Amino acid sequence: DDQSKSNLIGTSLFGDGIAALLMCGKEADFSSARLEVLPEVVSSQSATLEDSEDVMGWEINDNGFRVVFSRDIPTLIKTHLKNDVEAFLNREQLALENIQVFLAHPGGKKVLDAYMASLGFSEAHIDCSRKILARHGNMSSATVMHVLKEYCLHGSPIPGKYGLLGALGPGFSSELLLL
Repeated sequence: DDQSKSNLIGTSLFGDGIAALLMCGKEADFSSARLEVLPEVVSSQSATLEDSEDVMGWEINDNGFRVVFSRDIPTLIKTHLKNDVEAFLNREQLALENIQVFLAHPGGKKVLDAYMASLGFSEAHIDCSRKILARHGNMSSATVMHVLKEYCLHGSPIPGKYGLLGALGPGFSSELLLL
């Protein structure tokens, strides 16, 4: 029954998506893998901006869930994400220049543009994210797994090079995997 502007926009933005990922250790038998290069998780980080509950997420009310989206998400990416990413990479003794690809959850065109502006990445860094956004839209949380699949099947992963997988979540939180 919620016909508010934010709920209509949220409903139109998010398609239904599903993804599954099987992770295993280095000693597993990969002989049947269809990929020449398999990603390896090196490290991960979760970070949430303090007092950001009104930025993104869901509000529970008597009629169910109501979407919460701030127009400030691209601005917050531009002003806050770089510090989180650089701190994460510094702990791994890496810099943004060491990242070959950024497999970003494509929250929308403005979000992808904000990633590029904040992190100084090129179109080549986020090519797979743009392709998935154009092909399938934003399928909520599952979308980033489709970006990873696109890169593994059609990108050009180079053994020994680093990639970053990233997604944004409730409040203004970032989830990062160094691959």
